[in-house]
Amino acid sequence: MPHSPAMSHSPVSPRGFPGTDKDKKSSDGGSVMDSVFAAALVAALGAVLYAAADQAVPALGLPGASDAKPHGSFWEFYEQNYLTDHANPQNKQMHFAGTGLVILLLAMYPGAALAMASALALGFGVFPYTRFLPNGAAEAAAVVSAFVLLSWRTTGKLYVPFLIMLCGYGFAWVGHFFIEGNRPATFIYPSYSLASDFVMLYQFGSSALSL
Repeated sequence: MPHSPAMSHSPVSPRGFPGTDKDKKSSDGGSVMDSVFAAALVAALGAVLYAAADQAVPALGLPGASDAKPHGSFWEFYEQNYLTDHANPQNKQMHFAGTGLVILLLAMYPGAALAMASALALGFGVFPYTRFLPNGAAEAAAVVSAFVLLSWRTTGKLYVPFLIMLCGYGFAWVGHFFIEGNRPATFIYPSYSLASDFVMLYQFGSSALSL
C-alpha cells in the first residue's frame, strides 16, 4: 500500500509522535520549566529541613554535634574558622582565581548557577542533621549529587558541573595543601565552605577584607 505524501513528510517530535516545529518549541519550553521546577523543589526541601532542624533533630533522637563541627551557624563558621584557615594572602589569591572562574562559568551556563544555589540550599538544610558525624561526607554527597544532576538537567551538558568543581576546588586545594599547609574545610563543612568562598571574594572586592 503506497504511503501518502502527508504521512511521509510529517515531522516527528522528540517524544516520537508526529509534530511540528511549534510542538518542538513547546516541548523545549516545557523541559526548561521542568528543570526550574526541579531546582526549586530541591531548594525548598533544603529550606524546610533548615527551618525544622531545631525541633526535628531532637525529635529524631540524633546525637549531639561532633567535636569536629563546633560551629553551628554559617557566620560563626566563617568568622571563627574559615577566615583563620585563609590567613595566607597567596592562598586567598588562589581562592579568588578559582571562584572567579566558577563565576565566569556560571554566567556562561545560568542553569548551573540555579543548580548550585539549589544544591547549597539543600546542603544548609542537611547540615544540622549530619552535624553529629565527624566529617562532611554525607552532606557533600547530597550537595554534589544535587548539583551534578540539576546542572545536567538545566544545561544538557554533563561536563559542566565537573568543570565548575574542578576550577573551584582545584585552585582552592592547591592553596591549602601547597601554600598555607592546612586542610580544606570542605571535608568538614562542605556547604558552609563553598558559600564562604563567594563571601570572601565579595568582601575583598568591596574592600571589607584585605589580603
